[in-house]
Amino acid sequence: VGAARARCARAQALLDGAPALLARLRHAILDAGLRGPWALAAVGDVARVQAGFAFKSAWYRDAGVRLLRGVNVAPQRTRWDDAVYLEPGRAREHSRYSLSAGDIVIAMDRPLIAEGLKVCRIAADELPCLLVQRVARLIVGDAVSAEYLYLYLQSRGFIAHLDARATGTQLPHVSADDIASARLPVPPLAEQREIVQAVARRLGRLARATQLHAGLRGALADVEQAVLARAFRGELGGEVCSARGAP
Repeated sequence: VGAARARCARAQALLDGAPALLARLRHAILDAGLRGPWALAAVGDVARVQAGFAFKSAWYRDAGVRLLRGVNVAPQRTRWDDAVYLEPGRAREHSRYSLSAGDIVIAMDRPLIAEGLKVCRIAADELPCLLVQRVARLIVGDAVSAEYLYLYLQSRGFIAHLDARATGTQLPHVSADDIASARLPVPPLAEQREIVQAVARRLGRLARATQLHAGLRGALADVEQAVLARAFRGELGGEVCSARGAP
């Protein structure tokens, strides 16, 4: 039993190191796609950075039009386990903060967590939804595609830019100007599309590797439980005796 559990522990140690490796590979894929002999431009020159509105908490309701707060923004996804709403009539008074499908949003309070930068895109089935203060929306112009800009916002270069400018220790915060002042390479739109497609293919392979890792972790846990169960039933001891030639 001890030897079997030791082998499981060694395998577990290898699997425990995989998430950090997968994260580094993801950043390497993004950085490689953004590397080229192109002119640099400020994010604010290729997209408008709009901060959300300070809706009063007294206006919050349990149903109606969803409000996108910082707590609802996670790396590459939204999370609605803590959702608040606004009455539809009041929401219409603030239509300039209405989000659209495909919008890129960034949390401005504690934007960097262990999982990564809290930036994601809004899906059509999440609408209607309004932008709340301390969350920024990036509205792209003609020079870049939303898909290309979204890749850049997940890169190590942009993350380092925000990390260097975040203020506050208990609740680090970045401003709209901090986001707008980051500089990104701007290839022609046709090249942007090619970059996005190439990165998507590589990230797809990485996603499959991540799923495989999750499956291996589950399988290893099942193996360890099976070993312990057989040991408690006395089945492993019999096998050991047989292997040694004992009666």
